[in-house]
Amino acid sequence: MEVEKQEHGAVMESNGFIQPSKSPYSSPILLVKKKDNTWRMCVDYRALNRITVTDKYPIPTIDELLDELFGATELHYKHLETALSLLQEHKFFVKLSKCSFGQVQVPFLGHIITSEGVKVDQDKISAIESWPVPTNVKAVRGILGLTGYYRSFVRHYGILGRPLTALTKKDGFNWTSEVMSAFQQLKQALMSAPVLRLPDFQSPFMIECDASSSGVGAIFIQQEHPVAYFSKAFSPLTRFKSAYDRELLALVMAVQKWSHYLLGIHFFIRTNHFTLKYLLEQRVSTLEQQRLLLKLMPYDFSIIYRSGKENRGADGLSRRPTSGDFLHLTLPLSTELFEVVAGLLEDPYIQSKTQLKSMEVEKQERGAVMESVD
Repeated sequence: MEVEKQEHGAVMESNGFIQPSKSPYSSPILLVKKKDNTWRMCVDYRALNRITVTDKYPIPTIDELLDELFGATELHYKHLETALSLLQEHKFFVKLSKCSFGQVQVPFLGHIITSEGVKVDQDKISAIESWPVPTNVKAVRGILGLTGYYRSFVRHYGILGRPLTALTKKDGFNWTSEVMSAFQQLKQALMSAPVLRLPDFQSPFMIECDASSSGVGAIFIQQEHPVAYFSKAFSPLTRFKSAYDRELLALVMAVQKWSHYLLGIHFFIRTNHFTLKYLLEQRVSTLEQQRLLLKLMPYDFSIIYRSGKENRGADGLSRRPTSGDFLHLTLPLSTELFEVVAGLLEDPYIQSKTQLKSMEVEKQERGAVMESVD
């Protein structure tokens, strides 16, 4: 390696890229082999970075970068002409082996961009396919981190990954047949991930959402083609809420998930729960419903009803067969009052106050009787 470093440095010095220096400060270098078996010189600036005041600039998310690619085919020729003209004007040259022109698909940040949309990079997916069965919590976090990068491509990802996520808690590592089944299903879902459409901000957006006893499922749609998937498993407490409350929660969660697309424009929400069609005209009956409704106030949307048989996409996202689960359990509001009264009657402090009050009332009644006798 030292020989390669010396040779690489001599070539760069002869080309005028570097020059000898006697500075007391320096950073180590290392050579990394590229795909064409040539060497790339890298400088280890970790020590310098630790004392450097960085720029306060937000790093864009993957979704933001992918969103900018819609219409890239039409703009590509114009950008290419501009770039080549500037290179020619300033007498710069490019390495032909590093250039690709007129490609039908290109790799980009772990994704493959095509004329049809975005799909997962099969080179990355092959690593998931050959992923060994996790034997500890650290390995489980590793597979969840890798698969989570592509969760927008996977229907009911949140529900599929629920058994694996449970292993990362402090209850102990227990690899069961249910967890193994979830592990295999998650890998299979990524191997057959669909092509997602790039969002077109000139066309209307639609959210198709549904809730079951297991969780929430939603699809972000344009022209009946999926742009992204979203799902999340419900907590044990949420699973026992009424069907209406779960459907309303699913609607709010889906809107908040894609709020960066929806704020400031009119969009559509498609649901298979008929009463949600008149959501904005209904009388709110609980504080939780009022809280959820307030979260929808900044948005401009219309709700479209679609029966469950036709709303198969989101309906399937929210469901996963689990034996012994309630579909829903609705408790009457009066039950809460009964529980409060029962608790008050058993409370020692309340019991003592009740006895004192009873004694006072009894004393007053005796006094009233004595006055009437006199």
